[in-house]
Amino acid sequence: MPKYNMQKYKVQDKVIRRSGNSFSNGHLKLPLYAYAKHTFIVAALSCLVHGGSAWAQTDEASTPKVTGVLSESVRLALFNHPEVSEANARVCQAIHRLGLGRALRRPQVNLTVSGGQQLFDRIREDKGRQVPTTVKFGNQTIRSSKTVYDRSEKDRLAGAKHRQYKRHEKEGVYDATVSLRYNLIDWGSSKSDIEAKRLQHKVSQIDAKGTLSERSFQLLTISIRLAMYDDLLAEHKLAQAQVAKQIASVQARVESGVGRLSDLRAAKLIGLDLEIAASRLQSQREQVIESLDIDLGLSPSDAKHLFTTYRERRPWSLATVEATQTEKAHALRLQIEAVDFEQRQIKTSKYMRIDG
Repeated sequence: MPKYNMQKYKVQDKVIRRSGNSFSNGHLKLPLYAYAKHTFIVAALSCLVHGGSAWAQTDEASTPKVTGVLSESVRLALFNHPEVSEANARVCQAIHRLGLGRALRRPQVNLTVSGGQQLFDRIREDKGRQVPTTVKFGNQTIRSSKTVYDRSEKDRLAGAKHRQYKRHEKEGVYDATVSLRYNLIDWGSSKSDIEAKRLQHKVSQIDAKGTLSERSFQLLTISIRLAMYDDLLAEHKLAQAQVAKQIASVQARVESGVGRLSDLRAAKLIGLDLEIAASRLQSQREQVIESLDIDLGLSPSDAKHLFTTYRERRPWSLATVEATQTEKAHALRLQIEAVDFEQRQIKTSKYMRIDG
């Protein structure tokens, strides 16, 4: 079992002491849970996701040098989380909007091609006219009819060839039109629109990073709780073993007539309390494992590896960031600036535009 020495953790001008027996009142008394939430987020991102060694306002000399990396399963659990994927999708949408705005500002080239290809034609055949005729053979008269054409056969063939030639002459002919258009004066409307979209893209990047930080904090918290329950269960097993020895000793004394029965009952009550506490801890540990599996799809071994990596990489001096210097504050300032550019774009869009 790991032995916890007496250590001091400074959190906002307060000193918290930690000993090896600080688990009896639950995880809220652990010094790790006394830290500010943003400290966990910085630690989770800097240590685990990116593996960076730069810490704000920390003593780099006291940071241990390790070579361990985050397991692939934990990385996939973080980056494939639905909220993280949604935040990354918003970043992609923002950068596409920015690219579209820049494209609209460039000269617009239009190419129009027109033409046709006749697949088949239908020409009405000249069947001529039926003219009645009479032929006499002696006393008999035979009536019949013959076909008479208005044009001769030579003229008919020449007309068909002429129509076919005109059809082939029109085929394969295409008309192409190229036009170039550029916005000469728009009173800064396009520029304001591009700048607003650029700032919105930065805001979406900060939001995506914050979402990843939240998920990292959640995963790290679960890993620490699981490690805490493992340590508590191990300590309870040791305590139960010691209490069992004491119960056996008291029972032997009672059976020999030296001890009192009330002492035996008190010892058994202590053992029963330890057993109930161990059962409660085991149930809480199973709930944490179930949450780890359902929410992130990870196993207890992944959480243990994450907790070990965090303990190796965490700095001894806590990173502190002022409220005005946080990522959220920076994103808020960018949003305010983006709204100003959007207001300018809306105002200038009412003016007359000159294109050439």
